Amino acid sequence: MSEESFALMATPYIKAEEFSPTSSYGYGIAVDTLDGHKILRHTGGMVAFASSIHVDLDGGVAAFASINAMQGYRPTAITEHAVRLLRAGREAKQIPAPPPIANPLEIENAADYAGTFSAPNGHKLVFAADAKRLSLQDGDRTVPLQRTHGDNFISTVAGAFTEHTFLFARTSATEPSSGAMEKKPEAPVVEVSYGPETYFTSGYAGPRSFANPEQALLYAGRYHSDSPWGGDVLVYAVKGKLVLEGEPLTPIGGALFRVGDEDWSPETAEFVHFHGGKAQLLKFGGMDFFRVEVD
Repeated sequence: MSEESFALMATPYIKAEEFSPTSSYGYGIAVDTLDGHKILRHTGGMVAFASSIHVDLDGGVAAFASINAMQGYRPTAITEHAVRLLRAGREAKQIPAPPPIANPLEIENAADYAGTFSAPNGHKLVFAADAKRLSLQDGDRTVPLQRTHGDNFISTVAGAFTEHTFLFARTSATEPSSGAMEKKPEAPVVEVSYGPETYFTSGYAGPRSFANPEQALLYAGRYHSDSPWGGDVLVYAVKGKLVLEGEPLTPIGGALFRVGDEDWSPETAEFVHFHGGKAQLLKFGGMDFFRVEVD
């Protein structure tokens, strides 16, 4: 690669905050700063592993890691710390301490989500906060919850509330966004959706019953792909809106929907092969998901 081509590749052009608040995209790789040094960074992965790379252009060192597990989003903490270690060695400086490993079950605002949430049909969900930990109280059983992102949580107990993600929403919620709701951080949590059912606190002031969209009769159900990337996905209605695994489906023509609420998103879901009044095939994420009827 020529020096000119490398300079073009390593020039920041657009913000890439999915890597860090200071990161931008060059050509096919992220450009960032670390301890005042210009670095190139990226991540990748497959079904069985996840990878990360950091290249310190100013320090002349680089690190790559590939692991068969997740550590946050890919092993970025490993390669970032490795670059700092290598640079300290080259510069004969004090070895930096390793970054603390966060406990995935601990969140600073666990108390935000504690309380009793009731559905219009009388079903209840009770959440409890113990310091920085959030759990679901299911009768005599305690189910610890782990945050995925934003106001979304999953069960950590096999077979206990593992079908769906708990999607909490606050008083300022308006439209779904990446499975969560647009919100102000200080707004109180007043509702939680688990699959097609939504539960409310006494502080919720909006409507509590919603008419399902007509599309739900055609598209709702469980779909399965044999691809290792696929597995099962669920399509259902939440608060009168059709969703795919918690992501809103926006009609863009016929049986074609945009997944998510970002206008720029290229992700689509298409329902085809109708029989008995229901779609039998879902095309999503480059894979074919076939309807699986479950009693």
